[in-house]
Amino acid sequence: MKLEIKYVKDRGTDKERLVLIDQEDCDIGRFFIFTSTAIGEKISPAVKHPFWLPDQKVKKGDLVVIYSRRGENSLRQNENNTTYFYYRGFTDPILTNGNIALIVEASTYKWEGQ
Repeated sequence: MKLEIKYVKDRGTDKERLVLIDQEDCDIGRFFIFTSTAIGEKISPAVKHPFWLPDQKVKKGDLVVIYSRRGENSLRQNENNTTYFYYRGFTDPILTNGNIALIVEASTYKWEGQ
């Protein structure tokens, strides 16, 4: 996968965030983030808290940080990469009570009436 979960930082706090790393140049607008729960080695089909990443071309080694809380999207140019910050707008942490982060890449999609 081009965009991978690096880790969850400060799980269950107001600073909770999902940190993703880009493995190759891509557009992150093809990725969706969800929460779900693990059932043994499988993931529950009951996905929650959907978030479609905005269209943004990123380069290999760039970081994408997704906060659960409210905030203003931004980016920071580092010496060797760029870090993109996105905010989901929740008032409480969402990666609690056994919830895990899940990322899905959509190579194609259609919508009603298309």
